[in-house]
Amino acid sequence: MTITKFFTIAYRNLIRNGRRTALTALAVALGLVVVMAISALLAGMLDTMLADTVIEGMAFGTTMYGGFAPDQFIILSLLLLVIVLLASLYPAWYAARIEPVEALLSPSCQ
Repeated sequence: MTITKFFTIAYRNLIRNGRRTALTALAVALGLVVVMAISALLAGMLDTMLADTVIEGMAFGTTMYGGFAPDQFIILSLLLLVIVLLASLYPAWYAARIEPVEALLSPSCQ
């Protein structure tokens, strides 16, 4: 089978399953945003550590002070709750539409 046939089949699959394609694209976009945010955070931490090391004159002379920020904790917890609820809505909706007997007798369960 040629490579053009694979692309044709893949394109048809994307068009037929529009909702699944959109959800997958949304998940990939969200994953890229998270990766970029973590990458920027790590780059900033590295820059700060290097700047502190140069200012202090030795690697073990810096101290990092941590604190608890309740507002950030609440915002991140609510954001995580919304993401989890949105991610579980479609599978729950799909499962609610299926008759249990039909689902158990389908070829994919055997």
